[in-house]
Amino acid sequence: MAAETDDAVGTRIAGRYQLIEQIGAGAYGTVWRAVDEVLNVTVAAKQLRIPATVSPGHTSLLVTQVMREARMVAKLRDHPNVVTVLDVVEENNLPWIIMEYVPSVSLAEAIRTRGVFSADEVIRIGISILDALVAAHQRGINHRDVKPANILIGHDGRVMLVDFGVAVHGSDPSISEGPIGTLTYIAPEQFAGIRRSTAGDLFSLGATLYYAAEGASAFSRPTQAATIQAVLHDHPRFVRTPASLATVIEGFLTKDPADRLTGSAGLAALRGALAAPHREEPGHAGEPLERPEEPPKHVGEQPEHAAEPPVELRESRLRRVLGGILAVVALAAAAAPWSVVYVGDHPAWIGAPAAVWSCFFGSWAVVFGYLFCRPDLLLISETALRYRRDGVDHLLTREQIDGARVRAGRLEVRLSDPPRSSGSPDPAWLRRYQVRSEPPYLDPGGVLVLCALGDLSGASAEQVASAVRRFGNEEFAGSSSAPTAPTAPTAPPADSGVTALA
Repeated sequence: MAAETDDAVGTRIAGRYQLIEQIGAGAYGTVWRAVDEVLNVTVAAKQLRIPATVSPGHTSLLVTQVMREARMVAKLRDHPNVVTVLDVVEENNLPWIIMEYVPSVSLAEAIRTRGVFSADEVIRIGISILDALVAAHQRGINHRDVKPANILIGHDGRVMLVDFGVAVHGSDPSISEGPIGTLTYIAPEQFAGIRRSTAGDLFSLGATLYYAAEGASAFSRPTQAATIQAVLHDHPRFVRTPASLATVIEGFLTKDPADRLTGSAGLAALRGALAAPHREEPGHAGEPLERPEEPPKHVGEQPEHAAEPPVELRESRLRRVLGGILAVVALAAAAAPWSVVYVGDHPAWIGAPAAVWSCFFGSWAVVFGYLFCRPDLLLISETALRYRRDGVDHLLTREQIDGARVRAGRLEVRLSDPPRSSGSPDPAWLRRYQVRSEPPYLDPGGVLVLCALGDLSGASAEQVASAVRRFGNEEFAGSSSAPTAPTAPTAPPADSGVTALA
């Protein structure tokens, strides 16, 4: 798949849209950032992806599905919370949907990297997506796959619903006869064969808002059977969510679609929750919710811990002073040639090498000054590990951490998504650490060596080991007796991606 992606970069679609990079993928499609060479603007191009094993008849159905998606989304082109369709073209007898390109991240990615959203943020996301769903439902369109991965958060703050690839119009035939969507976000009635109900989208929205507010899936369980059972019968508990928002989410997650909040009622309830104070204790219908004593840890869920203050450790003062001295020396070196140029009679060409000299040392002065202003930092909080190295932030959420420990004077993290076999590509965020030869880097056993405690002022092995135990696995979190010199990592593969997590 990676080789095919590399080969496709630079390809022109319909002689007009040049593919630049892959930015997303779904069940049947791949989304590319592309350039419209006629208008000289950046667009998003969705390519239909058909497995080699698919029969010609099913291929025709998939093509029909893509064309139907384009028609449906085009009906919503004036809605600010739906990505606009610009064009539909054919390449090699397959359709491509050309859409506006909006720099953004998915809600799923945002939660993975930064943790749960505040109540106000969740409510505003809910209002935006529900408004888009209401507009779609008024046109007879059901989305059928509302989930965090299909919600984009634009860099400008715009919230958008995307991927109507499995949406259905009331007058269109259904391509699939089984439940449609992602299992943990499917409405209960889908398992009874009711798949054209607008209420199903609202249940999926409720499950999505729960995930954004709580940082864990409401119904994810270790097996598919247990997950289906949870969707059909379980009622999620709220730990972080204020009662004003929890009540709305519960209204969306009502098992009986006849009793579920409608779109217009949901919008009114969310706007009311936005106006309500959020300082109250999390609760159900205004009453505090009982915190579960020992909730089982399911797939996608994280254990709860008593609130502890974050541990913050900074780079040693000696390194900061050294960085400041180097910045001053580089700045002086950058200015030195001009004291010679303006003293005495020199040929005019002498200014060129003086400018090159100044640019070189001036660049180093900026680098040293930046590092001096942004010293290395280790922050261990309830929800994340953050390590800033050379001005670059490396952030791991609790979802990505299976365990942590202090060993040999280094903070090591066992990842919940470890490196895979050579035949399967690693996640992009994980590949970023495979090219590094100093912390943070992946050791031969797949453990992430995050930082050396000797680089930080006052970093006690016991203090750090105690702080990281909140991420689970006490045995892995235990520190060693006395820190020793770190072992050198093996050389990373030459083709393993970029160097740092921005």
